[in-house]
Amino acid sequence: MISRILLSAVLSLLALTVPVAYAVDYSQGESLRVIGTNVIMREEPWQGAAIVGSLNEYDHLTFLGEYTVEPITVRVRGESVTAPYLRVRADSGDEGWVFGGLVSADHDANLLAGKLTLLDPGDHKDDIIRLYGRDYVMHDRRMRSSSTQALLDRLDVDQAWEYYYFRTGEGVAFGLGEDERIQSIRVRQDDLEDAGLTTYWRTVEGFLSDPLRPECHQTPPASSCDDYQH
Repeated sequence: MISRILLSAVLSLLALTVPVAYAVDYSQGESLRVIGTNVIMREEPWQGAAIVGSLNEYDHLTFLGEYTVEPITVRVRGESVTAPYLRVRADSGDEGWVFGGLVSADHDANLLAGKLTLLDPGDHKDDIIRLYGRDYVMHDRRMRSSSTQALLDRLDVDQAWEYYYFRTGEGVAFGLGEDERIQSIRVRQDDLEDAGLTTYWRTVEGFLSDPLRPECHQTPPASSCDDYQH
């Protein structure tokens, strides 16, 4: 009787300690993009392993088909994210392991134009996170920044999330209502001119229809801007 009790206890303990297999949605050779900043690639799949290099937001990676069976939980921008390590190759040729919570499939993290039509006013903030991740800048009326106040005025809201892609000079801002749903959307385009960096905020329709023409944002706009959509 005692032996049966001991055997039962051992089996119960094993059931608690054996890790549950974790599957990833990526296939070998699939293109990935880095969705965090200063993401570390390591020689081995554990924190503290030797560093191969640091990756920038939106860097391209190729998934090599290997991942850790047991995921880890890491604090990313103040929130807990659970994912395995993935073995990847950077375009530089470097190979190593990165935390899976900081990369995304290329078709989900592609250039801005590929995602802008997937969200509309009325969609929930969780839909934003699903498509764009959590690497956003918060804008709030309590902030004193003049650029924040100007953006919130443009969006006609008291709170907004902004995503910005430094490598392309583009971004998108979602104005959020008290119900945590999208109220308005504006696209950011930065233009490096002789006088310095100028930021232009455009509608989704304008961004998708016409390349940026700074002369059309002047007051008054140039005479050739009749067909230009802001």
